Amino acid sequence: AFKQAQKNVRVSVAPSNIRNALVLLIGVSEYNGKPYESLSGVFVDMQKHRKLWEGMYNYRVLPDKNDVKWFGKRNWSFYDIEGFVREKRNELLDANDKLVHDALIVVINGHGVLEGVIPSDFDKDDDENDVPVTYASLKN
Repeated sequence: AFKQAQKNVRVSVAPSNIRNALVLLIGVSEYNGKPYESLSGVFVDMQKHRKLWEGMYNYRVLPDKNDVKWFGKRNWSFYDIEGFVREKRNELLDANDKLVHDALIVVINGHGVLEGVIPSDFDKDDDENDVPVTYASLKN
């Protein structure tokens, strides 16, 4: 999946106006059942993203290794993803509401559909758990 994404996205240098981005990594690799199977390559993909954003661009990447709640998580429900993004995007600002980072990059790796990313608890037969994660659901 990561190699395919690399073919589709060609970035040779970071945009010159972004110097201190905050990057959120969400790797949905475990699924609770049909119709989506768990994905074995997501963990490696997330390691590569971390190496890219931290190592090559020197951006801050979350979750960091000290974050016992989120780091290494493989099963991400809709509410986990929404909660993680809401919690961590607050780190764009300091205590005085001044920008600490000049960009927010959200990387979500997992199964997807046209409407968005499929969370671990997706169930097409359950009205409460049949919602993919979309940009609109994360921006508020």
